[in-house]
Formats: sequence, C-alpha cells, structure tokens
Amino acid sequence: SQVNFTGEIRLFGSQAKAIDFNGIAQIKVYDKLKNLQTLGSVGGKFAYQQYQNLLFEGQVKVQNGNFNGTFIVPKDINYQYGEGKIFVYAQTSSLTSDSFGSFKPIIGGSNKENLTDSQAPKISLFLNDESFVENGQTTENPILIAKISDENGLNLASDGLGHEMVMTLDDTTKVIVNQYFTSKLDDYRRGEIRYNFKNLSEGKHQLTLKVWDTYNNSAQSSLQFNVSPNKNNVLSNVFCYPNPFNQTTNFSFEHERVGDDFNITIEIYDSYGRLIKQFNENAYKISSPYNEISWNILQDFFPIVTGNYFYRIFAKSLTSTYQATGSGKMMPVK
Repeated sequence: SQVNFTGEIRLFGSQAKAIDFNGIAQIKVYDKLKNLQTLGSVGGKFAYQQYQNLLFEGQVKVQNGNFNGTFIVPKDINYQYGEGKIFVYAQTSSLTSDSFGSFKPIIGGSNKENLTDSQAPKISLFLNDESFVENGQTTENPILIAKISDENGLNLASDGLGHEMVMTLDDTTKVIVNQYFTSKLDDYRRGEIRYNFKNLSEGKHQLTLKVWDTYNNSAQSSLQFNVSPNKNNVLSNVFCYPNPFNQTTNFSFEHERVGDDFNITIEIYDSYGRLIKQFNENAYKISSPYNEISWNILQDFFPIVTGNYFYRIFAKSLTSTYQATGSGKMMPVK
C-alpha cells in the first residue's frame, strides 16, 4: 500500500520547530527486528536482533523545518504486525546544522483493497556515461550506470527470496546491488544504480541486471561491451587540492593530448559507492596539467559529512577516439 509520511525538524532540547532549517532529509524505513546469530567461528555463537529488511530508502527536501514524502510498501515484508523503524538524517544546504531522529511505525498485514500492478520496471544500462552504446569499448575499470523507474517504486526488501536487484557478469559472477541504488530526490518512482567494476579481463563481456518493483513484477536488461586496456588511457598525476578541505577543492590531472578539445566528466562517490556529484564540461585547447574544475561543497543542495569520498575523472577527446580515466580519494571536513 501507499504510505505518506511527514515530519519536522525541532530545535535541540525544545519542541519548537526549526523554521530556518532548509536542506535534505535522508529516509530509511525498515521492517521489524530480525533474530540473527553469529557464525561462532571465534568463540561461541551469539544471538542478536537487527533491523535488516529495508523497505524504502530515499531523499526528500526540508523546507522551513518541514519534510514529507511518499512510498509504496513492497509485498516482501513480514506480515505479522509489529514495530518497524524509520531513521531520518537531515542536514542544511549550508552544512551548518544537522538533525537525526527515528520513529517506530506498526508494519504488517496486507492492503484489503487488493490493488494490482502488471507493469514491469524500465531499465536503461550504460557504462561510464549515458553516451555509451551496445558493443562499445571501455577500459578494465568501467562504472555501470543503471537508470530504473516504475510507477509504484522499486523493491529494496530482502525478505522475498530471489527478489533482490541482481547484476550478472558473463553468466558467472552475480552481485546483489540493492545497496548501490539511490532514488531521485522527492521521487520514489525512479533512481539509479552505480557500480564500479575492477580489473575486467580484455575482450568481450555481457552484463545483465534484473530488478523487481514493489508488486514483484520483474524486468531484465543486458548490455554487451568490449574491454580494451591501454596504458595511454590512464591519466597521470591525478589529485585534488587542498585535501582535506572544508569548502573548495580543485581537481588536477595530466594527459597526452595538449592543445586538444576534451569533454571532461568528474564523478564523486561516497564511501558506499553512491554517486553524489557530477561535473560535465567541454574544454578547448586543453593544457597539461589541467586544473580548471573545482568543487565548492557549500553550493550543493545535499548533505556532505566528514569522511572519505572517491572521485573518477573521464577525459574524452572531441576530435579523435582518445579517452582516458583517473581516480583518487578526497576528504571534506565539516
């Protein structure tokens, strides 16, 4: 069934609403506690409880201390009635204030209206950027970009056997990619998966992604591609400065096409591998080193917390087939 939620940010130690709080709230909704047990490989086995079955994860805007949103509870829940848990973390767009809270709603049973949905989700697959085409060429460390949508939202729950988001490479390697899915701001119906492959072998490959919606309709999409490792495709002296930084950092890299025209894409990921920021610019008669792109975290409308972040740089010639990549680590300090 469809659930609407509302909330407000309150001043610390008070019931008064923080009316000047504007930013983004990250929402996670879990089914009831599960009884689990350690493997006991070191010492005896230990029983414990944990919120494990994720029913919804999304982001909503906070305006004048208020936030609200909507999502569909998937079929893959524990149908017994009991307390689930909603976790909320919010941060102002200026990064000067944050807030955390939780709530325990009753979860269980089923919708008596017997609603139906026979439409499968829609999937679009790319590597590195959305210009990638079937049987295209990439390096040995490409990033899968999967754009997914469904009118009733995607199933993130793990209690339904076989209903996980599964990425398969060459019919041999299977990876559950639920944790790499990020929904669009204020829209539970669509989102994307970003997954970083490492050290793929040279030659032809095929990847397949299978996902489910909240009504357990499935969809599957495949993409064939070619890996062609090439030392000339690696950017050199890739770094950002200052690092660590508390407001602005500048990216720098060297390449082999001085004076050429480039399309440059920089993608920034959090420690969970989720894309949080992307730059895409054309640069003409480019120098080496090139250091004309910077990131000011105070200008972005999403929360950035202290910690490790990772970035990838893609440089593609506008006049030839040359393209190169590089990567690094950064630490914004709040």
